[in-house]
Amino acid sequence: MVMHWATQARDMRERGMRVTHIAEIIGTTPAKVHAAIAEFDAEKRAASRRRAENYAPAPFPSLLRPSFGLTPVDRRTRWLRAICEHHGVTWEDVIGECRAQHLVTARWACAVFLRDDWGMSYTQVGKLMHRDHSTIIYSIRRGRRS
Repeated sequence: MVMHWATQARDMRERGMRVTHIAEIIGTTPAKVHAAIAEFDAEKRAASRRRAENYAPAPFPSLLRPSFGLTPVDRRTRWLRAICEHHGVTWEDVIGECRAQHLVTARWACAVFLRDDWGMSYTQVGKLMHRDHSTIIYSIRRGRRS
């Protein structure tokens, strides 16, 4: 497999070689090596930024329309949906099995909300979120720390 010289330069630089030494090996100037490495670094940062934007939580929704006439379960459901919306996930994602960090963070927030604001027991929260009560205890501890 033939590699482009800029890719080789970047790989050599990541291994700790000096730019002048890389330029001698590849047969180009140090300025071109610097430019190629800078270009790769900019692409890497841009890709990282795009990935982070995909997982960034959405702004918190306008605080839930008035809840006159709603049952407590309906109110709780509204709040849980608002928390999920804030984190950019659905309730199905929260109770699912995926362990992606943005989903785990949303699970922690929902568990803390159910325990603190609704006074539910660990077992009740676990049943609602399809988790064991010991998992909920851990989630709440982590959710309060973050």
